[in-house]
Amino acid sequence: MNTRLAYRLTLLTCLAFFGGCSEAPVEETESPTAALSVELTSPQIKMLSSTIETSGNVQPWQEASIGAQTAGLRISQVLVNTGDWVQQGQVLATFDPAQVTSQTAELEANIAEARTQLAQAILDAQRFSSLEGSGAVSDYQVSQAITAVDAARARVNALNAGLDSQSFAVANTQVLAPDSGLISQRTATVGAVAGTGTPLFQLIRAGRLEWQAEVSPEQLARIRVGTPVKVTSPSGKVFSSTVTRLGPSINPTSRVGYIYAPIAFGRPEGNFSAGMYIDGVIELGRYQATVLPQSAVIIKDGFELVYEISPDNRAIERRVEVGASQNGLVEIKTALPKGTQVVLRGGSFLNDGDFVSVINKPLPSTKKAAASTPIPSSTNSAQGGTPANSGV
Repeated sequence: MNTRLAYRLTLLTCLAFFGGCSEAPVEETESPTAALSVELTSPQIKMLSSTIETSGNVQPWQEASIGAQTAGLRISQVLVNTGDWVQQGQVLATFDPAQVTSQTAELEANIAEARTQLAQAILDAQRFSSLEGSGAVSDYQVSQAITAVDAARARVNALNAGLDSQSFAVANTQVLAPDSGLISQRTATVGAVAGTGTPLFQLIRAGRLEWQAEVSPEQLARIRVGTPVKVTSPSGKVFSSTVTRLGPSINPTSRVGYIYAPIAFGRPEGNFSAGMYIDGVIELGRYQATVLPQSAVIIKDGFELVYEISPDNRAIERRVEVGASQNGLVEIKTALPKGTQVVLRGGSFLNDGDFVSVINKPLPSTKKAAASTPIPSSTNSAQGGTPANSGV
């Protein structure tokens, strides 16, 4: 009996010893590795400018064609050249007056002779009239004397009219500027004989130049007279103006319309010249928009995307529709849920569902606070060719 008890105790002791030497398996939970450490940002409400960026030609506002008023005169002096600024009434060129001077002297002599003949005809008519009925002169002779007076008077009047015309020719031996402005073209040369109406100079009236901007029919419908405009000169300087005229028709070939805005007035400063093709911005107005920093929006497979971050720090890919881009901000037209937070930068390295490590947790901006900070329109974006609408 004691032997069996001792054997059992020994067996239990061995089992307890070997059982304590073995360890039961322990389950371990590994934490996921973050794909990227990211900084978050929230959508804000800002005031943006609705603009149309386009290009167009620089043209004279109005041009005056200055020609000869008298035919057959030789140009003796040309006093101005292309690019000169002239004042109204300034002498631009002169003709040789010798021909008209001699013709004037001849007319004056003929007038003096005709007046003498008229005076004699009047005396003869008076003498014949006094003898009428006395039998000394016939009725026919009296009638002839009266007719001679009328003929002499008509000749004097004709010669006076010729003298007036010759005075006009004398006055026009000088070519005068009809308005102040800029000489854009000169064809007058010393020694040339000009015909009546032959163009000698081309004048840009008041030195005023206009920007003829190209816009689509849809854009033209949104523009009004008085709409602000900003144009950029080749030197990079930005000039402000307003739309003064709208083109009445659409070009049937290019399918574009035109708006006109003055960009230079008075003496030239070297910023613009007629014939230039320059960029500009038509400012349609301001509007309220939801915006994100440009770095938060990425393009993947032809779509604009942002990456939201879920409460468990997972990246959620969301497609968005974007609008205008101004000053590093981009308009988000897609409605985002309230309190949305998206990856500020580096989203191109993420995929949908990636685990991320968040550096910051920004508070969503309130609409009232964000709307108080307007974003000015950018006017230095050059875009030639087909007009583009950078606004909404």
